[in-house]
Amino acid sequence: MKDFFSRFLAMGLLCLLLVLLTRDYQAGRTGQASYGSWLNSLYRNQVPIIPSDTNADNPGQAAFREYVMTMDPATRRVPRRAWIDAARDIESRRKLGQMKSGISFEWSSLKADIGGRTRAIMYDPNDPEYNKVWAGCVTGGLWYTEDIRGEASWQPVNDFWPSLSVSCISYDPLDTETFFVGTGEGETAVIIYRESSGRGSGIWKSEDSGQNWTLLTSTEGFEYVTDIKVRNEEGASVIYAAVTSGIYKEETHLSEPGDGLYRSDDGGQSWTQVLPPLPRRSGSYAPSKIEIGPTGRIFVGTMRNVKNEGGGRILYSDDGRNWITVDDYVDDITAMPYYKLPGRVVLACSPSDENRVYAILAGGYESPDGFIRSEGVMMLRSDDKGETWTRIPMPDETGDWSFLAWHALTAVVHPTKPDVLWVGGLDLYRSVDKGENWQQISLWWNFGKWYVPEYPRYVHADQHSLIFRPGSTTELLNSNDGGVFLSANALDVYPAFMEKNHNYNTLQYYTCAMHPGAGEIYFLGGCQDNGTFRTPVEPT
Repeated sequence: MKDFFSRFLAMGLLCLLLVLLTRDYQAGRTGQASYGSWLNSLYRNQVPIIPSDTNADNPGQAAFREYVMTMDPATRRVPRRAWIDAARDIESRRKLGQMKSGISFEWSSLKADIGGRTRAIMYDPNDPEYNKVWAGCVTGGLWYTEDIRGEASWQPVNDFWPSLSVSCISYDPLDTETFFVGTGEGETAVIIYRESSGRGSGIWKSEDSGQNWTLLTSTEGFEYVTDIKVRNEEGASVIYAAVTSGIYKEETHLSEPGDGLYRSDDGGQSWTQVLPPLPRRSGSYAPSKIEIGPTGRIFVGTMRNVKNEGGGRILYSDDGRNWITVDDYVDDITAMPYYKLPGRVVLACSPSDENRVYAILAGGYESPDGFIRSEGVMMLRSDDKGETWTRIPMPDETGDWSFLAWHALTAVVHPTKPDVLWVGGLDLYRSVDKGENWQQISLWWNFGKWYVPEYPRYVHADQHSLIFRPGSTTELLNSNDGGVFLSANALDVYPAFMEKNHNYNTLQYYTCAMHPGAGEIYFLGGCQDNGTFRTPVEPT
């Protein structure tokens, strides 16, 4: 009887194993079929078929093959860790002179004195004259110039970072040779009429004034870093990083371990998320901007997360751990007839008056294609360090001054005059009376054959950053979709701006074409917000 039960149990286990193997086999075949169908669909939709009667190369097919070979079939994307490791391997091989193959390619850069979309600018704190400036472009990486007030010829830091989408840059006020650079453009990582510039690779750190850089492994899960600030807390340097998630190539990319404001008191080795949770929702706020007042109070403005939640808030803290949330004006935005979805918040603290803080709030509406179009719908001023806020007029109450507020919005307060505020949306505006009245300072189309002397002067459209040179009350640096601009007379009635983009090769090309003739050196390229360019050599 005992042998009978043993044999019965063994037979049962064998049958169960066969059932499980058959199920897994069938599931595997189903998964393979599904994956194969997806690949066929992807190929048909994204890679043009070359007619059989041509001998033309097809770089698109080659790129598609490389993409398929490196993707994880389960997730249908290239693993994040894999492309970071690949970038490190390439950099190591490049330094050792091992970047060789059966075919040797030599690349020549076609230089252009026109810049691309630039979100990050910083005067080098280690240059006593502040001639050296750093700039981060969302498709060109990190650059620097040694002479911003002269020729301003730019040099790239490294073309082999895993992500060349630079979004913000900051330095440690207690150790000015320590820099931090955030990657990933969260402002455009949404459902949009064009693709985002790309995902980030976390935060890069330099401890020798930008000569050498290291990717902080603790931040490799940060998909989009919208801002970084370093705060002096009782003689110790504490880093704050604004981290968000986004949508790229129709896929949602969630930052790990989640959205929020991350605090590090050990130089970036470890991080703690410090913002309060979203009310009645899971997760934290998605921060868009960090500002630190002259006495150390931290202000954070929020933006919508990938679920369109949590926008339109202002939070502040004196210790970096406990926060007060200001949402008094959210109901006013939601009650608006059209742009009623609370969105991105931009803040500006007065360096000379601890009580003065300004805020710009965006509101949006969802278009039929699912994109939430936003514009500046409200401007606020606080005269008590952010505890209460007063609504002030906007430069244009129609919202046209900032109708791309999800993308282009910035502000800065004059270093010694708390009543003087600069804001940027499509163009630049200035108020000298606490935001009660406004003067338009720039006009994006007023150049070349369209120049009208009595109109505001030309600065490229879509403003992203404004900073005054340390120690100066008149020199103002500006970045936008056309690169970097500089004014030496920012307090004049009609300030002049100079374009500072010599060799700043950061244009974001959407498409390009080459002449089909053998030996022809003739190319065309279409750029984001910068028109179409061609090589100087005409085809024969």
